Amino acid sequence: MNRVLALLYVVLLISCAQQTNPTGGPKDEEPPVLLESNPKNGSVNFKGNQIELTFSEPIQLMAVKEQLIISPNIKETETSFVRNKVILKLKSPLRDSTTYTINFREAVQDLTEKNIAKDVKLAISTGTYLDSLKISGHVYELPSGKPMKDVTIALHYQNDTFNIFKHRAEIVTKADENGEFVIENLKPTNYYLYAFQDKNKNLIVDGRNEKYGFLTRKFSLLENEENIEVPLVSLDSRTIKFISAKPFQNYYYVKTSKAIASYSLQFSGQVKNISQIGEDKASIKVYKNFTDVDSLNARFIIRDSLNNQIDTTLYVKFNPPNPQARLDKFTSSLDQVTILKKNNQLNGLIKFNKPLKQLNLDSIYFSVDSLTRYSIEQADIKLDTQLLTITISKLLPQLEAAKSSEVIETEIPKTKGLTSKGNTVSKLNELILGKSALISVDQDSSARLNIKPKMFSEEDLAITNVDSNSKSLYYFIELINSKGQVIQTAYNQAKFSFTNIEPGEYSVRLIEDINNNGKWDAGNYFKSEEPEPIFYYFDDTGSPKFNIKANWEYGPLLIDTEKGVNNLGTKKEKSN
Repeated sequence: MNRVLALLYVVLLISCAQQTNPTGGPKDEEPPVLLESNPKNGSVNFKGNQIELTFSEPIQLMAVKEQLIISPNIKETETSFVRNKVILKLKSPLRDSTTYTINFREAVQDLTEKNIAKDVKLAISTGTYLDSLKISGHVYELPSGKPMKDVTIALHYQNDTFNIFKHRAEIVTKADENGEFVIENLKPTNYYLYAFQDKNKNLIVDGRNEKYGFLTRKFSLLENEENIEVPLVSLDSRTIKFISAKPFQNYYYVKTSKAIASYSLQFSGQVKNISQIGEDKASIKVYKNFTDVDSLNARFIIRDSLNNQIDTTLYVKFNPPNPQARLDKFTSSLDQVTILKKNNQLNGLIKFNKPLKQLNLDSIYFSVDSLTRYSIEQADIKLDTQLLTITISKLLPQLEAAKSSEVIETEIPKTKGLTSKGNTVSKLNELILGKSALISVDQDSSARLNIKPKMFSEEDLAITNVDSNSKSLYYFIELINSKGQVIQTAYNQAKFSFTNIEPGEYSVRLIEDINNNGKWDAGNYFKSEEPEPIFYYFDDTGSPKFNIKANWEYGPLLIDTEKGVNNLGTKKEKSN
């Protein structure tokens, strides 16, 4: 009997000790409330090594390593919870006369519905007073201009030896869902500010895999700083290095340590260079374009996005021809083919995946019908040997084709595609890339391609007028479609009209081209160069995107480089 009573007593104790979620009743929607802390928020002369927080109900900790922020950073801590208490043990010594901020962010939740406790943060000082200055602002991604969340924002003291790619951040906070941040309880001194994604949680910027940003401005903090804007970019900060060079299959393969922004290659003698950037963007394929020798010296100048360069001469040698070698298949495509009916302007783009050995323009033409075709001439194309594209722009003299059922009275002898008197004419209206129009460096040829262009009249298109107040000496304005592609560009014009715009969703941005090189530059930490500023047009809802309808004229849309957020301009239907 006594054994039974003892067993029941033990079971009762165990069941009472277990924390379980209550069943039944209304749903708990109230988050835990911080009732007290030891030490209290705002305490000074703190000499302890443990902090306790007491809440209004039983709690749990979620992802505390990611959520808990202590600034300045303390290397070793241990966090635990018991019922409604959180215990934070500080296992590294604290600095003298220093204000520490402790922010649990979203780590503390209740047991039942995981409601998140709000504003679980406190400031304590190991000295006689609490520092009270702050820096606040927001972080965003370039070139898109979109706010970034969960970004680590850091301060470091004025120190010429500090390197964000080598040294741990100490004074830190994190941006919220809207990219906004605040660093509080700062002492009056000099700071530099930077921000990064910190995917690997080591408080050191990884320029290869993390977006990051920095401000060259020194903050001599004597009062609060607000509305600080920090752009983040994807930019590999490493200096480009030569890794290897060797013959491979049917080409000579040069490998570098990071992506190549541009390069030049000059063989000794008068040999023409045929080469391309590899699929990984960090290599160059050089193809043989000479027959009298097996190898030649070649000078390579290779640049990365930071304008660092490799300047070296290599002895370029190729493998003997191998008929059994598996070569990459030669592919080509026709894209973005349109005709503006107003002036019969034909536009198109040919893409291919290998450098060209030969371009047969007589096999590229626009066919109105089986009797009428217009050749694409040298003056109608722009060949880009690095991007491997051919841009077509041609004014066509005539587009009216005979109706497919119309009988053509002609005495022309019978030939393929063209019949003698009494036969019909086929209506085509196609841009045609004939078979073998493109011959690759491997001597393989393109397949036949044909595409009917999109036909646009003035009533099918729109106009967008743009104004800007940029004080920059050099800048350009870009019209961007929903795919992020730049459709049109205007250079150094405060007022400009983008014309012949297809209906769809667009955005407009202004890039201040500080170095006047005609492109956006993402900056250079080691040269203290910030990214070139980008300003978007925003409508009155705060959106950078707007829809364009056919036969409408929009604007003027003001890109306000002083305010950043602009009012939507008027729009009116185009007059006929």
